[in-house]
Amino acid sequence: MTAKAAALHASAMEFAEDAAHAAKLGETERAARFYKSAFEAERDAAILFAESPSEEPTRSVLFRSAATLALDCGEHREAERLACLGLSGGAPAEISDELRDVLERAQWEKHLSLRGMTLDPTEFQFTIDGDAVGLGIANADVVTRRVECTKKMVRRTGHRLQNLPFQDDLRASGKKVGDDVEVFLSVPRAASFALTFRIGQPQLEFTSVERRRSVIDEMMSCMEILQGGGPAELVARIPDEAYRANFVALARQLQPDGTQVKLVGLTCLRNGVERRVQLSRQFPRSGYITEGQSVGHDAAQTVTVVGRLKYADSTSKKDKIRLVDDGGKVSSIYVPKGMMADIVRPLWDDTVTVVAHRRGTQLTLSEIMRRDE
Repeated sequence: MTAKAAALHASAMEFAEDAAHAAKLGETERAARFYKSAFEAERDAAILFAESPSEEPTRSVLFRSAATLALDCGEHREAERLACLGLSGGAPAEISDELRDVLERAQWEKHLSLRGMTLDPTEFQFTIDGDAVGLGIANADVVTRRVECTKKMVRRTGHRLQNLPFQDDLRASGKKVGDDVEVFLSVPRAASFALTFRIGQPQLEFTSVERRRSVIDEMMSCMEILQGGGPAELVARIPDEAYRANFVALARQLQPDGTQVKLVGLTCLRNGVERRVQLSRQFPRSGYITEGQSVGHDAAQTVTVVGRLKYADSTSKKDKIRLVDDGGKVSSIYVPKGMMADIVRPLWDDTVTVVAHRRGTQLTLSEIMRRDE
């Protein structure tokens, strides 16, 4: 590496470190400035190697770093351009894969971008992309299910932030607990497929814009943990087991299947800077729901049951469902608190696939979905 390129790279790394520190302190605008400076320095270092395909792996490493920093400061087109330049040389296989990942991320980030729209603090953009989605049009069932999941997630997060006890079935309770978090939707927009959610003027305690904004921020933070954190971090963030089970189950229904849906993302605007979180991969099944669960379960402890959901009992001490398979065999499965009303009930009389954990003869539900999903 030439002295000039080495100096530019060193400068970029210093700026990137300053940016990460500022972001950790919540200084969003300062972090954005540092990220931009880091990107510009690393881009200039990489461009010095643009016509030197024999300088590998230095050439491709610099382009990968510059493209990643471009994403960090919202320069999606530059990220695409730099990733393509990196791939145009003789990059090693591992770095080529990483450059393709950056290119894919850049395309997804472009879908998540607000594209000139202005959101107020109580709004967020919901974006979905995949084979079931066109420009401004999407499969109705695919979208409707995920919109309903998002609405439930907003309401439950609002209740939790008010320190309200979890009530599995709000309709049966006859109480007005759920009326304080109203959710409104915009008409669809052609950004793959995008909608704006707005948390409306609530009743009870949720009177301020800041409180409504906090619902969005908390929901996005918990999604980030599912994408990049782990069970212990989520347990610390959502100590209440019922709220945690409910959040994880709803997030599982939101997450991509890899074909019809490859990306589900949320975007909001904070201090003039877009904050984005994307569910672009499936997260592990284990360890999130009960504090006593270990992070991993071996294959012998996890079972999959397929059948028609014909029985659900929430009147006893433990909620329970029964599935009837094609041969008439009945399987009884216990349902963790927080999952019956929002997750299980909408699937009544459908043929479903259940992933459950076995302890002795008892099966406890971890995940449930329609068989065609």
